[in-house]
Amino acid sequence: MDNSTSWPLFASFDPDQDSPLEVRRGESADSPDGRSRLVFDGSLLNAAELAKEATAFGLRADAARPADLLLKLWTRLGPDCLAKLRGPFAFLVCDGRSLFLIRDRLGIRPIYYAHFGRRLAAAGRIKDLFAAGLEPRISPEGLRHFLLGTRSRETLHFEGVRSVPPGHLIELRDGIERLQEYWDLPFPPAGSGPRLTERHYVDGLHAALAESVRLHLPDSRKPAA
Repeated sequence: MDNSTSWPLFASFDPDQDSPLEVRRGESADSPDGRSRLVFDGSLLNAAELAKEATAFGLRADAARPADLLLKLWTRLGPDCLAKLRGPFAFLVCDGRSLFLIRDRLGIRPIYYAHFGRRLAAAGRIKDLFAAGLEPRISPEGLRHFLLGTRSRETLHFEGVRSVPPGHLIELRDGIERLQEYWDLPFPPAGSGPRLTERHYVDGLHAALAESVRLHLPDSRKPAA
């Protein structure tokens, strides 16, 4: 099932407005009580499994509508739902007067954002932030990172532009920005675990690749044996 969206998200957040999150582009969903809104870009490769889990919670969810599915899971589980998501995605959640910006594990889908006083604009393309009113000025520090081949969340190519790191979420509440990591590759200290055989690693790699192929194929097709 292809539940991907075609265009990078673009939205603005103003906590002083009755409807704080204004969606300019992207698939969006609203909670029945109108308190929460989500805007989504990307795809959920395990949407069918997530929809079944939502049904088990007593929630009506459609795997073909990832924004609605995600909002239902977020309402039930909060940030704990992020560990369940597979695929390239970026999304925003406005929950009351708080805003969450979330990026997929490997950062395939970007989220750039800029502050305009208490207002914030977020987008999958930097040029959309210029359309929102940000002056396009080159950052000398960002240019230095570019020429050296290094990267920094704080210093992108343009002044005032920041990005959400892969595997992280950012919460904006009462003007305070909090960065939180929700996923990372596990690297246990050397010698801390049992000694494993080569066959263990070969079988583990085979299983991971088979799962990835299964998730990327349409529902009507199965990987060859």
